[in-house]
Amino acid sequence: MYQKSFLQMTLLTLIMLLIPTLNSHAITTTCANITGDKIDVSVFGANGFDFVDDTAAVQNAMNCLYNRVNLGYHTDATLYFPSGTFFFAAGYRVSLTDTNLILNNVYITGAGVQSTVIHTNNDKGVFYFATGVNPNASINISKFRFNAGRINSGTVLEIRANAGHSSNVDHGLVLRDIEISGPIDATPDEYFQYGVRGYGIWRPLLKNVLMAGAFTGNYTPWEPDTVACFLFENAWDGMLDNVRCWDAQKGLTRS
Repeated sequence: MYQKSFLQMTLLTLIMLLIPTLNSHAITTTCANITGDKIDVSVFGANGFDFVDDTAAVQNAMNCLYNRVNLGYHTDATLYFPSGTFFFAAGYRVSLTDTNLILNNVYITGAGVQSTVIHTNNDKGVFYFATGVNPNASINISKFRFNAGRINSGTVLEIRANAGHSSNVDHGLVLRDIEISGPIDATPDEYFQYGVRGYGIWRPLLKNVLMAGAFTGNYTPWEPDTVACFLFENAWDGMLDNVRCWDAQKGLTRS
C-alpha cells in the first residue's frame, strides 16, 4: 500500500514538473522583462504548434522591437521566430510605423526556410512598414516560408517610405533566404496579391528569394503574366541575387 502511494506521488511530481515545459509557449511577458537585443515571439505567446491565431502576440513582440531600435535603447534588434507554423488570421497586418526615421537596424528572422512558416488566412498580408530609414540602418527579413491560406491573402511584405523621409539608404530593405508560396496544385485558389511591394526604396537587396503564388487581377491558369511577385514604385536600382519568380512575365516591376 505504502509502495503504491509512493509511486503515485512520484508520478504526480513528474507530471507537475513537465507541465511548464509542455506549456512553455503559453507563457507571455512584457517588453520590460526582455534583456538583450533578441526578441523571441514565443515569449509573447506566439506558438508555432497550436494552430491558433498568432497575429496579436507577434504585434506585441514587434512593438517591443520598435522600443529597442527607436525609443529607450537605440540599438539594433532582432525579432526571432523559432521553428513552427505561425498563423496570421486577424483582420490586420503586423506593422511597424513611425512618422520619423528608423534609427537602427531591424532584423526579422526565422529558423530557416524549411523550419519557420507563416501561414496567412486573411486578406491583409503579413508585415507592413511605413517609415523612413536612417542612412546607417536597414530592415532585414530572412529565413522564412510564407504560405497563402485563402484567395487574395494580401501582400506578404509592404514597405512605404513616409512623405519627407525617403528611404535613401543603400539596401534599406534586405530579403534573404525567403520562399513565398501559394498553392502547389495546378489550379490554385489560394494566393497572395503581391509578394513584396515597396514605395520609395533605395537599392533593395533580394538574395535567395523564391516567389510562387502571387497574382494580380483575376487568376487565369493560361496567363502567367498576371503574376506579380515584386512591385517597387518610386524605387531605385534593386539588386537581385538568385531571385526566382515562377512562370511570371511581371516578376519584378519598377516604376
